[in-house]
Amino acid sequence: MSLNAFVNRLHAWVRAEGGEVRQWTYPRLATGRGGGGHVRALYLAPAGPPKGLVVNVHATGNDLYFPFVQLFRFLLSRGYAVFSFDLDGHGVGSSHVLSREHVDSMLPEAIAEARRCLPGANVYLLGHSLGALLCLRYLAQASPPASPVVAAALLTTPVSGRIALRSPVGELRAAVRSSFWRAAPSYGYWGLLPAIGRFKRGQYPMRFAAGEGGASVGAYVRFVDDLVADSASLLLLGLRRRPCLLLYGGRDALTPPAQAGELSRQVGAETRFRVIGRETHFTLALNKELFAEVVEWFEGTYLARHIHGASSLSSRAASLSTSRLRIITRKNDYAD
Repeated sequence: MSLNAFVNRLHAWVRAEGGEVRQWTYPRLATGRGGGGHVRALYLAPAGPPKGLVVNVHATGNDLYFPFVQLFRFLLSRGYAVFSFDLDGHGVGSSHVLSREHVDSMLPEAIAEARRCLPGANVYLLGHSLGALLCLRYLAQASPPASPVVAAALLTTPVSGRIALRSPVGELRAAVRSSFWRAAPSYGYWGLLPAIGRFKRGQYPMRFAAGEGGASVGAYVRFVDDLVADSASLLLLGLRRRPCLLLYGGRDALTPPAQAGELSRQVGAETRFRVIGRETHFTLALNKELFAEVVEWFEGTYLARHIHGASSLSSRAASLSTSRLRIITRKNDYAD
């Protein structure tokens, strides 16, 4: 199944369920070296009034759809609207470039654009790898009273250390995980294979600003490494600003879960730290158990804010469990 085929199938499913699909581009407002261009965006809404708006922030080398088709369907089936966009330098439908100078303006602009689709909605951040790191940087730098973000679910967040060049290749073990094969009907086997180095880079391009490097494995690994090093002083602050769910795969070769364990203990009740099975950096986003974890977290933080009061948000959200807030998982919610 081609890239366009699995995207078209997602759109067809949303419309068949009575939902809404919107695609457009908006201008990237950043100026100077590496600024400008336009951003491809996607808005998916359920048939009924949305419970909230999930802003999805993808990983390095992917795009606004990949690998989230099943997770988007699950969120819609639980009543959440979804906004997704191409990070700077990513996506065949966008024209911007990736620049260190403008990395922190991506998410504020995207959240503002998302809220035009659903004004006044509670916003929930869903970040994957580089996208998760950008979410924490945003939370650390945004003014807490003014931010519309209620909570964040962060997948495979790089928080320390450096990525070894062999690690992306090590992620090829994803092909032996059961979650990979279960997701294949939604994407097709070709569609499900991630872009690594030059492989599939035509479908998932990476455009760097002059002087930032190129689309090789080494270039984007260095970019992420440098950003992680620069984020050290922001991580704890970001985690303390809003309740954050940190999710890792037990076999993640790129961002081993041990690197975030101590960080989560330092923030205590504001953060939940969870390792899911034997998933890799890539297959974690395909795991059905993760889908329920994310929705439970969003539901729990909403209830804590609106029923128990904002002052008890962090402690109440962290104490909610699946037994307190039951998530019913039906097979057809996210599988073909």
